[in-house]
Amino acid sequence: MTENGRLGPGDLVRLKSGGPLMTCRHLAKDSAGDPGMACAWFNQTVNCGSYGCWSLSEIVFPLCLLEKVD
Repeated sequence: MTENGRLGPGDLVRLKSGGPLMTCRHLAKDSAGDPGMACAWFNQTVNCGSYGCWSLSEIVFPLCLLEKVD
């Protein structure tokens, strides 16, 4: 988190409603054109062999939906 209390690149966040741990990448506009944060996380695909496969996902979320994880 930056010195002014806002989220910044490298911060770990989660949606306030729950979900996977995500890494903040950069500030961006969400789909409505409002300030948001591009967040990245890994998804596991279950139908990909005995160990599963992981893919990197990234979406811009509105800032009001995110909470910092310590």
